[in-house]
Amino acid sequence: MYIQPRISINNTGLKATQQFTYLGSIISYDAKIDKEIDNRLSKASNSFGRLCKRVWKNKNLRATNKTRVYRAVVITTLLYGSESWIFYCSHTRLLERFHQRCLRTILDVHWTDYVSDVAILEQAGLPSIEAMIVKSKLRWVGHVHRMDDHRLPKIVMYSELSSGYRERGAPRKRYKDSLKRTLSACDIDVQGWSDLATDRKKLLLNLRRKG
Repeated sequence: MYIQPRISINNTGLKATQQFTYLGSIISYDAKIDKEIDNRLSKASNSFGRLCKRVWKNKNLRATNKTRVYRAVVITTLLYGSESWIFYCSHTRLLERFHQRCLRTILDVHWTDYVSDVAILEQAGLPSIEAMIVKSKLRWVGHVHRMDDHRLPKIVMYSELSSGYRERGAPRKRYKDSLKRTLSACDIDVQGWSDLATDRKKLLLNLRRKG
């Protein structure tokens, strides 16, 4: 049950809101990323549309150059802040659908051509959205783990609530739940990942092999 917080500064009450934008990302009161996903898709779609005539439909440009521009401009907009996301399969499907639609436009592949999604990724020379999110998340947690203990990101990642409880049934995933799933998918020891993250060179080598 949501309880609206009451925060005051110098005896002045702050207005409570269910969502706000911080550093370009939408933060919701319920910690869900649905609004942020919609925001990222909207911004990435606008970026893609602005380059449609000049880049994607330009027959004088090679497909490799187009995909490089796509990755530098559109993908970075789409996945901004994704290293901190707690995403579900429904979010992944939305992002992958957008990714495929953009790549098929760039490569001039129509739905009547019956080309599989895997073949599109191979032709474009790009990984899936899920693979890119996994890679950014592993890099981020490694970076946070190597921070000094007094740094706020590290304190937040390793801290636990002093009070309260999780509801029965299937409660919403926490960041560490999402991280465990990511580590397992990459065949990284869940218990020993911190030792691997300490050695940055070894971690980067492992990421290159996975990515």
